[in-house]
Amino acid sequence: MFSSIDRAACAKLGLPAPKRYQTQPSYVIYCLSRGHEINTRISRYIGIANLNSVRPVLTKKKIPFTKTQEAVWDPKENRIDPKKVIVLRMSTEQREEYWANKKPAKA
Repeated sequence: MFSSIDRAACAKLGLPAPKRYQTQPSYVIYCLSRGHEINTRISRYIGIANLNSVRPVLTKKKIPFTKTQEAVWDPKENRIDPKKVIVLRMSTEQREEYWANKKPAKA
C-alpha cells in the first residue's frame, strides 16, 4: 500500500505532493489534516483505487473525520456525476483535535 499516488494528478487538483514514504492512508490523513476533501472520484484519479479500504485505517488510528455520500465532480470526466460516492473531510474542530492529539515526530 506504499505510495503509487500520481504526483502530477495531485498537483492538477491542488492537493499537496505526496512524499515518497507515504502510504495511501497516510496521504489521505495528510490531505484531510490540511483542509482538503477527498472523495472516491478524486482518490481514483490520483491513484488510490479504493477509498473505502482506507477509511477503516483512519478509524483504527482514531483520526477524527466525517464521512458523507454526495454527488461530486469527477476530474477524469470533468463533470458532476449524479451517483453518490464517499466523501471524507475534517471540520476545523476535527483538524484542531487531530493536531492536539498528534504525537510529535521521533527525533
